[in-house]
Amino acid sequence: MKITFKLYASARDIIGESKVDIEVDGGINILYAFVHVLHKKYPQYDFSICRFSRGTRYIDLTTPLFEGDIISVIPPVSGG
Repeated sequence: MKITFKLYASARDIIGESKVDIEVDGGINILYAFVHVLHKKYPQYDFSICRFSRGTRYIDLTTPLFEGDIISVIPPVSGG
């Protein structure tokens, strides 16, 4: 199953791309499994500080994903 992750702010800056495709085999379909692969592929960034959303809704690490989903990776932000 292939999922596209759209990266924003510090995630995009550190990884150097605005989107990445992650593929996991074996019938695994929860967000946690894909985030684990992201951690291994891009160890320079700490994805545990991020929120994730599908469409306009935040999702947690136990959320089932479906082939072709586009997940936004939203790092913490501060403003002034």
